[in-house]
Amino acid sequence: MLGGYTSAIALGIVALMMIVESVHRLFNPQPIHFNEAIVVAL
Repeated sequence: MLGGYTSAIALGIVALMMIVESVHRLFNPQPIHFNEAIVVAL
């Protein structure tokens, strides 16, 4: 029971950090390096 609660709290914190970073990147977009991105996409 305590493990599930702790896991849910940790997951919520990570989700909140992802939301904050996403909003930050919406207002301050970074240039995409297409040559490097195509290697990852393949």
